This record gives sequence, C-alpha cells and structure tokens, in this order.
Amino acid sequence: LQTIIEDKLMQNGAKVGQQLRDGLQSLAAKHGTIANVRGRGLLVGFDLVEPGSKHALWAKPACVEFFKACLAEGLIMMCYTPRVRVHPPLVLREAEAANALEIIDRALGRLSAC
Repeated sequence: LQTIIEDKLMQNGAKVGQQLRDGLQSLAAKHGTIANVRGRGLLVGFDLVEPGSKHALWAKPACVEFFKACLAEGLIMMCYTPRVRVHPPLVLREAEAANALEIIDRALGRLSAC
C-alpha cells in the first residue's frame, strides 16, 4: 500500500485509464467495430461489434483473430470473446497505453481488410 500511495499509482491509473478510454472511443469512430467503451481506472472494457452496429457482436472466430493479431505485436488482452477486457498494471505509462492503442488500430484495420 505504501508504494501505491507514494508512487501515486491510483492517480496514474485514473489518468492512463482515461487515455485508453478516449483512444478506444476514437478507434470506435474510425473503425465502427468497437462499441460500449467503459471502465474505471485501468480496468477498461469494450465490445467488438459488426461495423455500424452497437448490438451485433462479433462471432468467436473473428474475436480469436483479433486476439492473435494483437498478441503477435505483444499486446495481451482478454479478447477471445466479443466483450474485451483490458486490465494492465497500475504502473502502465502513457507511452505504453498509446502503443497499445496503435496495436489495436492496426489489428482492426487488418481484420476489416479481410
């Protein structure tokens, strides 16, 4: 607890979590395959949906391909179902969050091109 307080990890989690949610909202507008971005601090979630739909969730094979595309670039998320969970450690830095968003962007771009 002392480290969490002294290193201001709760404040970092709130700031970087907001960065992730804002970035995912931007990706949702860009790709149309992300909906229902939600979360608090660094516990973030979103849904993978058919383009232009907020309710038609991706089929499992597409989710697995998204998971593999992200994993190939070093990003691990709970995304083998259409309801994706992101829960990085409280020490996640802004640059690392930005890199994760870039990986998600590329993965969504590759999958939509198929």
